[in-house]
Amino acid sequence: NADIVFTGKREYDKDGNVKKLTVLTEGKESKVYEGKEAQALFDNLDSETFNDLLGDGQLGTNSVQQAGNCWLHADINAVMQTEKGKEYLNKLVSKDPKSGDITVFLPGAKAKGLPQPKGDGIYTYSESDLLKRINGTTAGDGEYTALVCAVEDYIRENSEDANANTESSINPNYTREEIQKVIFGAGFTTTKDINYDDLKDKINSKNYAISCGLNNDVVITGERDGQPFRLLDGHAYTIVGMDDNFVTLMESNNPDKPIKVSKDEFMKMSRVNISDVNNLPNVEDEKNSQNIISRNTENTDNGT
Repeated sequence: NADIVFTGKREYDKDGNVKKLTVLTEGKESKVYEGKEAQALFDNLDSETFNDLLGDGQLGTNSVQQAGNCWLHADINAVMQTEKGKEYLNKLVSKDPKSGDITVFLPGAKAKGLPQPKGDGIYTYSESDLLKRINGTTAGDGEYTALVCAVEDYIRENSEDANANTESSINPNYTREEIQKVIFGAGFTTTKDINYDDLKDKINSKNYAISCGLNNDVVITGERDGQPFRLLDGHAYTIVGMDDNFVTLMESNNPDKPIKVSKDEFMKMSRVNISDVNNLPNVEDEKNSQNIISRNTENTDNGT
């Protein structure tokens, strides 16, 4: 299977076995395997095949984005743009060097006023777990994917809807800010009154994480890869740079292709969401306060 570079879409039967597997081979078109042949191929693929997906102990900026949770990805990526934010997020995830399991700690999951998680806010995913959760996607950072899965599982634990995701509510009072608290310990400040110069100063200070979004009735055009590009309405983006005339945005499901938007176009944004990364909680203190001992003590690459 050396010529297989990554898997494509996977479908599972009711027992969790792979019933259909699409692979992309180097220099060839994709091929579909079904039934026992699909399961056998899946079982024998070398873990290196899924290296980008299964993780290297550090968060990247690429993950599976499902309908309705783009704002969550935009917020995570906004925090990732700062050194303090990147260090913080990498302390939330750890990879067991023996089993390959990725463990996520949600520091705000036990916050006062929020539903209490199972397992002290700790969620662990095997390589198989992650592969099944990202069915239909061929790219994504393992630790990032695990972090988003943990948030979604926290919501499912506290929802009557077993299929609830970040678009759903645990209860009518469960807000976006509360979901932000689960990960970051505090919510972002959201404003519709955009002060361009203030945002520019904040983003260039590298002390603030800033995302933005536009409503379904808003049209904003920019440039991507030297070509005109219309931003998706009802979508969220991460602000990665600003100067006097232009804003550079990241789209979470295409992080390597930035979007350049003029100041005038950007001012049409429906909202911006701002977080001071200096206020992020101390992960070690949060774990100690909850009497949590890291399950992956042999992994020291990310400071957990």
